[in-house]
Amino acid sequence: MKKLITKKPKRFFAFGCSFTQWSWPTWAHIIAYDLEIPFYNYGRPGAGNLYIFNSIMQADTYYNFNSDDLI
Repeated sequence: MKKLITKKPKRFFAFGCSFTQWSWPTWAHIIAYDLEIPFYNYGRPGAGNLYIFNSIMQADTYYNFNSDDLI
């Protein structure tokens, strides 16, 4: 059986709809809190797939995602 080696990510990016960003903490906030790393939340209530796709592309252009990121 292959052993899975995991390392702690350096940044966390979340994309999505109201399940990702709302008036109270969501799953994304809980993960960021547990990992204690920089957190970038691009979730927006009512966001659809086109918004989410464009948000990912814009964030990648600005932050240059790499293997140390959790997306």
